[in-house]
Amino acid sequence: MYNNYITFISKLFMFSNSKITKEIFINEYWQKKPLLIKNAFPNFESPISADELAGLSLEDGIESRVVTYDRSLGKQNQYKVFNGPFEEDFYQNLQKDNYTLLVQGVDKIVPEVCELFSKFNFIPQWRIDDVMISYAEKGGNVGPHYDNYDVFIMQAEGQRTWSLTSKKCNIENYVDKTAIRLMDSFIVEEEYTLEAGDILYIPAEIGHHGISDTHESLSYSFGYRSYQAMELWESFGDYLSEKNTASNLFYKDPNWNDISSTGEISESAIAEAKSLMQKLLDDNYNFKQWFGKFVTSIDASSEELLPETLHNNRNATIDNFLCELLSSDGLVKDTTCRMSYTLANEYSKFELFVNGNEWDIENVDTKLIMLVANNYSVSITKLKPFIEKPDNLVFLFELWKLQWLYI
Repeated sequence: MYNNYITFISKLFMFSNSKITKEIFINEYWQKKPLLIKNAFPNFESPISADELAGLSLEDGIESRVVTYDRSLGKQNQYKVFNGPFEEDFYQNLQKDNYTLLVQGVDKIVPEVCELFSKFNFIPQWRIDDVMISYAEKGGNVGPHYDNYDVFIMQAEGQRTWSLTSKKCNIENYVDKTAIRLMDSFIVEEEYTLEAGDILYIPAEIGHHGISDTHESLSYSFGYRSYQAMELWESFGDYLSEKNTASNLFYKDPNWNDISSTGEISESAIAEAKSLMQKLLDDNYNFKQWFGKFVTSIDASSEELLPETLHNNRNATIDNFLCELLSSDGLVKDTTCRMSYTLANEYSKFELFVNGNEWDIENVDTKLIMLVANNYSVSITKLKPFIEKPDNLVFLFELWKLQWLYI
């Protein structure tokens, strides 16, 4: 079954001279099986060096860790984890081989890294989590494991050998009391080497183990969000409470003729409670509003990276904004900004959500909103037809004052 699990092709559809369509990828691979894309980024030059990555790990507010590996120790002690931020002398005292540095959310710090997501624009932007970059010396690895989210792994420099498995990817197959999550049994079904420019797509719940074959191995992981069912329930409940939406809905008793004793909780009573909760889920307007806010929300670490607003800047007037905009190349979305929209339907109108907020878009052209939301940057040539309308200009101006869009 697994012999054909990995498909080798020269380029994927989002790259030039593609040999596979978006439909084929979505239907046959996405959240189904892995795919290796050879030379997906030919002649790729990393916008961040290993030294710069190490520099990020010294900074507060940036999630980083170093994992060391010693195969001479028992399975429970082979891996050690050190969490950043680190002191400058940390790397001087680190073992020469068998270690990996991992830095999360580099896309929110380095715009050129964020822009790489445009190569994967066949998946909705609101599904994006972040880009983690790892640097490994020879033998460096973080152990055999599986994730609950989808990921594209791109080899930027050096080589890394990957092993994959679809077997025993469950919580019962973890080694107890270890510094990191390790699969106890890892039955290798496929093994191969990624070279610079190659990409490997790994769906959720596929075990993988990557070991650096070379010194100075640099790897990018483009991760997509995963949502636990309880996370959705809790968030939806918080939304209903905040909006006070369900304050007029109350549980009502069924016909008590079907109970045999007063200590019984009847099936009809349970059905009434379930029906009440189902009414909340069936409220299409509120469910749509909640989901738009939920999927565009940003976490606490991203909030700390949001730029300072221009609200207290006396020069931040709409006239100055227009003047600057017209003499510029266009607008760029801040790397921390999450912006998505929902189309109009029988239950609600066209809606825009930005960083977990429902946005005021009254009288703003839908085409402009879609243009800004769908792209990392928008040229002044494409913006000019819209900014003659005052409501459109105000829309861009308000986002610019927050610096969620910048010139």
